[in-house]
Amino acid sequence: MSATGSTTPRPWPRPICRWPSLRAEAWEGSRRRHPDAGRTRQINEFLDFARAVNRKIRQNLALTFLYNAISIPVAMSGLLSPLVAVCAMLLSSLSVIGNTYLLVRKHS
Repeated sequence: MSATGSTTPRPWPRPICRWPSLRAEAWEGSRRRHPDAGRTRQINEFLDFARAVNRKIRQNLALTFLYNAISIPVAMSGLLSPLVAVCAMLLSSLSVIGNTYLLVRKHS
């Protein structure tokens, strides 16, 4: 203190946390991956795969019903020999298996 009673001005106290460091910390935090980010991605992939499986099931059922709607009346009328009917049934089963194989290959 001086003789007149005035004091020299003291500098402002240093802040505990500075804005630039806080900003950098927030930036680093936003760049970090959330711990459940991988799990969320896996769940989304699983749901996409489940939707694709449901589409394939509906597609296979539609092909099977179409085959049966055409082949059963033709076979009952006697226009189709048993050997041709067996070959057509085999091709129908192979088309269902091939359709499912394409789904598995696409999502593996």
